Amino acid sequence: MTAADIRSRGEGRLADARDRLVKLEASAPREPHALLRAVDELQLVLWNVASEVSVLMNVHPDVAAREVCEAIQRESTTLSVRVAQSRPIYDALSAVDRTALDGPARRAVELTLMDMRRAGVALDEERRKRAQELRARITRLSQDYGRNIRDDVRTVELPASALDGLPADYRAAHPVGANGAVKVTTDPPDHGPLMTYSRDKAARLALARAYYDRAPANVSIFDQLRAARHDLAVTLGYPDFAAYNLEDKMMATPENVDRFLDDVRAAARAPADRQYAALLEIAKRDDPAATEIGSWDIQYHLARAKDERFRFDPREVRPYLEYRSVRQAILDLASELFGLTFTRIDPEETWHESVEHFSVTMDGKPAGFISLDMHPRPGKNKWFTSFGYRLGLKGRQLPHNVLVCNFPDPSASRGPALMEHQQVVTFFHEFGHLVHGIVRGNAVEWARLGRPAENDFMEAPSRFLEDYIFELDVLRRFAKHVETGAPIPEDLVKRVQAARDFGRGVTVEQSASLSRQSLKLHQGDPRARDARSLAREWAEREQRFTQLDGSNWPVNWEHMGNEAYSAAYATYLWSDCIAADIRTGFANGLMDRAAARRYRDLVLAPGGNIPAADAVAAFLGRPYDTRAFKERLAKSG
Repeated sequence: MTAADIRSRGEGRLADARDRLVKLEASAPREPHALLRAVDELQLVLWNVASEVSVLMNVHPDVAAREVCEAIQRESTTLSVRVAQSRPIYDALSAVDRTALDGPARRAVELTLMDMRRAGVALDEERRKRAQELRARITRLSQDYGRNIRDDVRTVELPASALDGLPADYRAAHPVGANGAVKVTTDPPDHGPLMTYSRDKAARLALARAYYDRAPANVSIFDQLRAARHDLAVTLGYPDFAAYNLEDKMMATPENVDRFLDDVRAAARAPADRQYAALLEIAKRDDPAATEIGSWDIQYHLARAKDERFRFDPREVRPYLEYRSVRQAILDLASELFGLTFTRIDPEETWHESVEHFSVTMDGKPAGFISLDMHPRPGKNKWFTSFGYRLGLKGRQLPHNVLVCNFPDPSASRGPALMEHQQVVTFFHEFGHLVHGIVRGNAVEWARLGRPAENDFMEAPSRFLEDYIFELDVLRRFAKHVETGAPIPEDLVKRVQAARDFGRGVTVEQSASLSRQSLKLHQGDPRARDARSLAREWAEREQRFTQLDGSNWPVNWEHMGNEAYSAAYATYLWSDCIAADIRTGFANGLMDRAAARRYRDLVLAPGGNIPAADAVAAFLGRPYDTRAFKERLAKSG
């Protein structure tokens, strides 16, 4: 898959979309279903081109190909805004008698009209043009922001003492050089274990500084991006970007988010008090003069506390979690629970030889495709995420979803590619997005309904799937020692389960603080405060842990370049609450296949056909609430 291939396909699809737009504006069908279908086909073409280049600009190894993707994305954004601002299309859809449509068709019309209003279709010509210019600027700045993070991988030379406490396989992969130093990068497979296990406090701090110093160019770019977002919101009639960004979500308003975060923080306070005291006690053993803990040291102290309280040492689990066996276990679990079958295929084109591709069936019928791009390499996105590569629409187009992660690479490891248990949790989480995409892609008929009903619901299915990797029945199926072949001991699994929630109070507080930062970064005119000082102010207001002096945070925060999360990082906590309540619907345990199929059909399948709250209520038999989330939080140690 070359840059020329991508350019040819992208330009062809954009030309098709332009032709469809011209025809629609010149002579829109009068029959409601014909009109809706014509608009839907235009939306589908735009979706296909935008989703494909969004994936490839984050994973393609060739710089030229990534640059082509960025160019096509900019053109696609410009054309999408032009379509959303089309007054002839808006007027035609507004005139449709929606009472004559079925529920999904009616909802597709209503949401499309909402999108068009949010794009500025009702503005005068001057302000429409201004909105177009700002949207184009936001796209370019977002591309620059993401590229700067993606391309900035730091290598830090640390003393050999940095390896004290690290697992044997990690030490073997990081030999001490002739100068007595070891090289560690800021890529996740290097960064995570060292920050969790290294007994060398100075080494942890040095790696943390390198990690949070990445993407210095984003200091200016993020403030420009925030300003452009604000100007767009004001042009469209909103007080600020936070109000605009939250309007179409379950959370709906900045005020609702603030209330929600206050409620979550109140619930977390008592367990966080207990947990912080326990962590500080451990810190004092290393340094009797310690009076505080650095935010970069949370994972290290949590790991030690869990070992002392529950005899749970994550290093003891690593030999049972080899990457290939974990991957197969997830595929097998999705098959058993959700009726999905995955068959390895070799497609005609791919962007990298390490990517694994699978065809998918659901209940024995063709259901789509998934691709797993799972290991770090230069120029690739450094986070863990699921992308839609092709939208699924019932009877018209099979879905194709791509998982992009940065887990240990079996082909690059000096020994087995062993995973942290937390990395496996992340794998399950991201796979939850894939399952959601495949299932709804076989049920939804209209392009506008092909994504989750509201963006702040989209993490709930993924958060829910995380629970499975703590189940004995699941772990005993695949977790075998890489050297002896022995299954993971039941006692070890019980210790994993016992330790799971300890620290949840402080981590929920941390997540709430990040959520507040993301909101405040987009409230009011951002020209009044630079992002770093504003984020630090809110962190110091709400976090127990000491902040890292002089870092570039939050301009290397991946989520801030993504409009879905920009003012709405609270999506994760919001979804946590929903996921905890969904679990109460599995009265006979998580491996209850009947409950899993109900969940698939009632929660995952509807997509945008109905509001997310309605889908969850259909499964639970009542509206969801936060009781299960708070009860679990209160018991977390």
